[in-house]
Amino acid sequence: MKNLIGVGVIIENEKGEILLGQKENGRIYPGCWILPGGAIEEGEKIEDAVKREVKEETNLDIEIIRPINFSEDFTWKIKRDGQKENYHIIALNFLTKMSGGILKAQDDLVNPTWVSKEKLKELKHNPLSQQLFTFLGWIKD
Repeated sequence: MKNLIGVGVIIENEKGEILLGQKENGRIYPGCWILPGGAIEEGEKIEDAVKREVKEETNLDIEIIRPINFSEDFTWKIKRDGQKENYHIIALNFLTKMSGGILKAQDDLVNPTWVSKEKLKELKHNPLSQQLFTFLGWIKD
């Protein structure tokens, strides 16, 4: 089992909506809506990882408002070679706001969609987002 430390990023637009997407080809959390984010690279500062992951996945520039909490999950992922790998994921979650760029699906995030906080309860989330949205009181566990 691999340990993975990453970031989860809430991006709020001017309407107070949250950006969600899905991972390409269902390699991890198939059928779930997820926040932009991903692994912190070796030697990378956490805040730099937040901005890099968002830019890579959405083409957006962001301003970090504050860290929120952390989420964790024991899960698996299908690697590009088709092999299954087990993970313990720890996500450091941040609240941010959009500061520039044009939204475009990139890297491994597909179907990026702005969602109202009220609609969050209607969607299927991965455990990391579920924990975060419950912590914030946006959905009930």
